[in-house]
Parts: sequence; C-alpha cells; structure tokens
Amino acid sequence: MARSSDDWNLEREEIRTRLDLNEARTKKTKELLAAIASKLGVRSDDDHGDEGSEIGYRECIREKGQNRWRKLEIPIFSGEDAFGWTRKLDRYFSLQVVQEEEKMQAILLALEGRALSWFQWWERCNPNPSWDAFKVAVIRRFQPSMIQNPFELLLSLKQVGTVEEYVEEFEKYVGALREIDQEFAKGIFLNGLKEEIQVEVRLFELKSLTDVIQKALMIEQKNIILNKKGSTDYSRPTSFTRNNSFSKVVTVDSKHTADKKVDRPASGSVVNSSGSVNMNERNRSRGGEFKHLTGEEMREKREKGLCFRCDEPYSREHRCKNKQFKMLIVEEEDSSEEEDKEDLVSKQFNALHLSLCSMAGLTSSKSWKISGELYGKSMIILIDCGASHNFISQEIVSQLQLRVEPTLTYSVEVGDGHKVRCQGKCKKLKLAIQELEVEQDFYLFSLKGPDTNKERPMLPKELLGVLQEFEGVFQDPQGLPPKRKHDHAIHLKENAEVPNLRPYKCPHYKKSEIEKLVGDMLQAGVIRPSISPYSSPVILVKKKDGGWRFCVDYRALNKITIPNKFPIPIIEELLDELHGASLFSKLDLMAGYHQIRMKEEDVEKTAFRTHEGLYEFLVMPFGLSNAPSTFQALMNEVLKPFLRKFALVFFDVILVYNPDLSSHVSHLKQILELLAQHSLKANKKKCSFGQLSLEYLGHIISGEGVSADKSKVAAMQNWPIPTDIKGLRGFLGLTGYYRRFVRDYGKLAKPLTDLLKKDNFHWSEEAVSAFQSLKSAMIDLPMLAVLDFEKVFIIENDASSKGLGGVLMQEGRPLAYWSKGLSLQA
Repeated sequence: MARSSDDWNLEREEIRTRLDLNEARTKKTKELLAAIASKLGVRSDDDHGDEGSEIGYRECIREKGQNRWRKLEIPIFSGEDAFGWTRKLDRYFSLQVVQEEEKMQAILLALEGRALSWFQWWERCNPNPSWDAFKVAVIRRFQPSMIQNPFELLLSLKQVGTVEEYVEEFEKYVGALREIDQEFAKGIFLNGLKEEIQVEVRLFELKSLTDVIQKALMIEQKNIILNKKGSTDYSRPTSFTRNNSFSKVVTVDSKHTADKKVDRPASGSVVNSSGSVNMNERNRSRGGEFKHLTGEEMREKREKGLCFRCDEPYSREHRCKNKQFKMLIVEEEDSSEEEDKEDLVSKQFNALHLSLCSMAGLTSSKSWKISGELYGKSMIILIDCGASHNFISQEIVSQLQLRVEPTLTYSVEVGDGHKVRCQGKCKKLKLAIQELEVEQDFYLFSLKGPDTNKERPMLPKELLGVLQEFEGVFQDPQGLPPKRKHDHAIHLKENAEVPNLRPYKCPHYKKSEIEKLVGDMLQAGVIRPSISPYSSPVILVKKKDGGWRFCVDYRALNKITIPNKFPIPIIEELLDELHGASLFSKLDLMAGYHQIRMKEEDVEKTAFRTHEGLYEFLVMPFGLSNAPSTFQALMNEVLKPFLRKFALVFFDVILVYNPDLSSHVSHLKQILELLAQHSLKANKKKCSFGQLSLEYLGHIISGEGVSADKSKVAAMQNWPIPTDIKGLRGFLGLTGYYRRFVRDYGKLAKPLTDLLKKDNFHWSEEAVSAFQSLKSAMIDLPMLAVLDFEKVFIIENDASSKGLGGVLMQEGRPLAYWSKGLSLQA
C-alpha cells in the first residue's frame, strides 16, 4: 500500500526523536564510564587534567568496544558519487554504533532530491531490505560503472584530459580496492598517463605513488607554460630584410599567425605577395641561409644531445631559437615563358602585377624562397615583394584538385612589361609555413616553376652528377623489355575450363575511350591482335585526374591459376631495417608490370575482348593473380647483393638509405647501375633523392623515426559512416594499416570487427561510439622510433576482460603498439 507524504514526514520525525533519545543515553553512558575509568586509575588529574579525563574516557570506551565519543552529522546523498557515499555511511554507522536493523531507518534522513524520490519507489518494491542490498541497489542506479570489478576499471583507465582529472578518477577506483600493492598501483598509474608525460616521469626514480602523482602534475604545468610561451613567440609581428636587388621589408599582421605545427612530404610551387609571411628578426644576421649538415655532423650532434640548428641541449620541450624558416634554393631547367600580346584586363580587377623576381627568381639561386605546406603537400613559396596579389601555378591546382572559382579573364603584367592572360581564383587557401598558417586567396598563373621531382641545386653536386650519369634509367622505354628468366608464366589447374567471356556492355563515350587506349597500346607494342581461345572482358576505371584507367577483368582466369607462393615483404619488417639512416632516396619504376614480358606460350591466356576485337598482352598486364609475386621475385634477384644493407624493395618502389652523404651517393650509384644493366626504367617524376625525410609506403620516414602519412590520416578523419560491410571493411583496412601506432587499437575496433561476422551488420550506438573513438585515436598518431638491436628492449603490457595490450619501447620511445580485443564468454 502506498504511503502519503504526510506519512513520510511523520516517520522522519519519529526517527529524529529516537536519535535524540539515543544521544541522551550516550551522554549518560559517557558520564558513567568516565567515573568507572577514574576508579580504575586510567587517568590522573594531576598529570592530564581535563585532557587526561578525555583520554581515559576514550581508552575505556575502546575497551568496552564502543566508539560513541564523537557526534557526527550523517552524510547526505542527492545522486552524486554513490560508491563514495556508501563508504562514508559504513564509517558513520561504525562510529555511531548503529545497529543493523536501525541502518535502513536512518537512510531516509540522508537522502534528498532525486535520490529520495528513487528510494521511495525502491523501498515499496523491496520491503524489509538489508543495508548490503541497499548499497548494491543505490550504486547500480546512480553509479553503475562501479558495479564492475574496481581492479578491472583501474587497469583500463587512461588519461584523456588533464592529469588532475586522471588522478581524480584513479583515486576513485583505487580507493574501492580493499588491498593493492603500492608498487603495483604506481605502475598502473604510470601506464595510464599520456605518453609525453609518462616518459618524463619515468626519468625520475620515484618511490611512492604520491611522488609520482606530484611529479606528473608538475610536468603538465611546465608543459602548459612552455606551450603558452611558444605560441607567444610565434604571434609577434616581425620583419625580415634581404640584401639583393629586390630588397624590401616584409611584415605580417598577427591575425595571420596560428599556433600549429606542420609536416613536410612531396612538393610544388607557390608565389606569395608581400605582407603574408612572418619572419623572426634574428634571421637578419643569417642572411636567409640554412646550413645543411652532413651525415657525420648530424650523428655527432645526436650523440651529444644537441639541437641540429642552435647547438643547445635538445629535449621534447626544446624551442629552437633558429627554427623559423628553411630557405630553399630551387633551379628550373627551362624558364622560358610564352608571351601573350593580348591585353584583356577586366574592369572587375585592379591591375595585377608580378615583378621580374617571379619570372627570373624561379631559376635564380639568389631569389627568396621558403618551404611550406598546402593541404598536406610540401610547397616551394617564392616571396615576391613587387607582386600585387598572391598567385598559384596551374600545376599545383591540378595536383591537389583545388576548387577554382570562375572569374572574368584577366591579364597579369610581369616585370618585363609583358602581360599574361589568366582566368580563375582559389579562395581561402590555408598555407602552412613552419609554425604559421596563412589563409589567402590565390589567382591562377602559368608559372613555369621548379619541377619538384627533377634535380635541384638544393641537392649536393655529387648526387646531381650521379643522376646525370644515369640519365638513361629515367628515359621512356623503347620497344619490348628483354627476355628474362622471370618472365611471367600462367600455370593452370588440370582439366580447367578455358575462360571465354563476352565483353561488358558500355555506353558510347566509353567505347570511344577504349578504342583510343587500345590504339595507344598497339602503337607502344605492349599488345597485339589475337586469335586466342581465351577471352576476358574490359572495364574502365575513373582516375583522380578525370582520365580513364584501362583494366581487364581476369577473375575467371585467376580462379583456375595455380598460385605462386613467392613471399611478399612485410612492410613493418622493412621499416625495422632503417636504424641509423638519416638520408633517403626513393626510386619508383615506370609502369613496373609492363617492364616484364609474358612467356611466349602464355601470351594467349592474357587475351581480352572489346567491342571491336580480340587482343593479347606481350608484357605482364595488371590484374593477374600471380603478377605481384613475379615482380617481387625479379626485383629481389636484381637487388639481392644490397638488400637489407642499404636498399629495400617493395614491388616497384626501391628505397636507398644511409647515415651520411658519401655512402649514400656511392650506394645510389650502385643501384642505378643495376637498373641500367637489367633495362629497368624509373619514373623520375615520382622519385626523390637525398631527402632527410620522405613518404614511403604510406609512412613518413626520417632519421628521427617513422610517422603516419598525413594524407592517410586525413582520409581516415573524413571517412563517412559505413552503411554496409564493404564500407566498414574499407575503414578498418585503412585504420588497421596504422594499428601499430595506436594504443589499444584492438579494444577500440572490437565492436566494429564484430560487425564483420556473417549476418551481424547492425549499426548500433556502440558501433557509432567505436567508430568515433577510432577516428579520434587517429588524429594525433605518435612518431615511432626505429628499433636498434644493440639497445635494450622494454615491453609494457596489460590485460582486462575487454582485451590485451602492450607496447615495445627503447629508451622511453615506443617502437610499436599491439592490442587485441576480447569477447566476453557467457
């Protein structure tokens, strides 16, 4: 039967009356026990006076097993921290010697707000409950996470916000444990800290958990102060002067600056007008030059722990005084500009001007250039103080697929008096220059800027000499490649039915494109007309630049092909070979598969059918199941003397790595000699030479370590919510490629991998949470160190019912993370 509010109020008054009676009894008992203690000689009035009376009274109370010597207010609960409140009540009941049958009556006085409302309902559903049953119920209702094993929660705890917030959560869980070893608790706390704080704390030999917590708080506060100081340094408007014929002072408003770090992969060219760049005054004395260190100098500074630029001791918090801009000297092979005599300046525009600096400056070693980034791609920026606007080359617009807003046709007057006709504008492009970020509009202009993949004066003359000596390796192949023992063979299963498929239906415009592509391949000599009994259909795939890629659907042929078991390199193992290297060159072979011939007896099996005829490949086509194995086998044999010494190869990409310039030049020459001997051609536009860091197989490698490619990270961040298994597999495939960079990847991805099971794709709230958590984990991936087998390895691991995890480290830096999600067993 439900009780009214008047009944509740009456009951509360009765309880208060009973507690007052208990307090009166307590007072009388106290006086009696004090008298007994006096007769027993427990106190001495001469020695202690009133204090002695109190001490004697307490001792007597303890002998009697009572603790009612102090009046305490009952803790109030309104719905916050249920677990902590029940712990307080346990202590309160113990001190006040509240009997078990009285505890539930006293509870009503300790509840208010939503907690009281819940209790009134809960008591009606659970008549005559015990105190222990109530504790479980109130925690389950208001703090369900604490129903789990507190030790399990403690192991899975990781710092997400500040150290103070992490300490608060840690103390909540560790306090729930009855017993825990102090060393073990210290280790759990350390393992949950953010990596940058954890590494620093481990440098100190701290004995207690309290010391570790204090040190972590101090380190975080120090980092906050340094970050604020660093951002202040980069936000001051400064100036920069140059000592040449185009000398002018360039300044920038502080609103163009941003406290943001950038990385530097590939390249291109941008011309920037005055007033859009911030330079530090200390660069004046340096004349805008950047000293390139030799490999020996870099190794010596690294051993001494010095900064490469300012020679001060290096640490994670080090802010280099000289880290402002790197001056890049770029040379163009041909800077001739076709003159346009038309003058079609629109009334919409003011006069647009480019000085001679923009024209001659691209090939002049004295021009003022800096490095920067545009949407993750490295750019070479020419500062033209005589330009009226910002300009960007059409080549970069095409490479990055930038959006061009149409404009009326305008003419740009260049420094020699000629006018060049242009059209289009890219609005609000975000250009990152070292620590700065500038958002500006850029007009299109046909700049014949430096081809970033050709030789540049920034390369040492020794490297330039090698590239000139082996210029033939970078020329287009003429005719068919030579016959080799690794020519591609197609071995079919016994009694297999010959695939003979009709061509796919396609629209008229695709037929015209197929005819064009087939004509090009006939002229190049890579295919010929066929009378083969085999036939596979053709499909066209759209490329990023809007063109079409010619593909043959060999799935039917692949089903009856005996697999080639030649081992394909594991990318992680290739990266492990780079210890000690600080200089890199990458060679990308030109149309790699087409540099291997088909065995004459297997040419007919490559036949494909279009709407106009049947053709067959004389070279190895794309799409055959054993083509990767054939190509890898050829490259391994060609480069076998140098593999894992100073060269790595993954299909058509060759990496040359060395600790210094002299050995790098020598070894690059040996690699190019081998390519020339085996008639293998490299695509110079995709090659990189003598780089301190470069992109390799989806990673950015340097002497400092290995990091994830920023463009791939951006692709993960922009991935839409999957609507089917295919979309989910694509997302997990991309993120899984970088799982060694992510702590607890297996645990984070477990809800998503479960959806890949048969008939189990149901996009739930748990899946949405896991999807967003995985995206968040990919935002700031750490740089992994390259392992050194001469140093000590350290493995840290943990485990819980949710999963297993570990990290392999050397000298406090992670080499790789490993994790695996676990399923709860029924």
